[in-house]
Amino acid sequence: MNNFEYALPERIEKAVEYLQVPEARLKAGGIDLLDLMKENIISPKRLVSIRELTDIKFVKKAANGDLHIGAGMTLSELADHKELKSACQALAQAAGSVASAQIRNAATLGGNLCQRPRCWYYRDEHYSCFKKGGQSCFAFRDIFCNNSGVS
Repeated sequence: MNNFEYALPERIEKAVEYLQVPEARLKAGGIDLLDLMKENIISPKRLVSIRELTDIKFVKKAANGDLHIGAGMTLSELADHKELKSACQALAQAAGSVASAQIRNAATLGGNLCQRPRCWYYRDEHYSCFKKGGQSCFAFRDIFCNNSGVS
């Protein structure tokens, strides 16, 4: 893993300012991001931690009854949230059943929605796949060539 700066903004506006550096990345839970860094898929120059920003951790009921959920909510917080359990039982149950308890305590809703593919070709630094700017999708080739008897 390469060296990088670590920024801890106290406000969203400061986080936006820190992101102006080329190759800066947001980090909340960091589960997927740190995997990508360890696997040499990405090498950000700066990580901007938004984990402690309370403005992105909320579940609010709007006047029309809709629930608005902040991207900074951890999966554990979603699973345990009383109002969410009542209004969106499937979402709360799903958040509480994925991964391990340690990951649910760190992983955020926003991070899960923005997560990169878990394709092992994409994750392997030795493959220059389509998603990393290469010319082919090795997973697509495997599905439609090898499994059909064509080589």
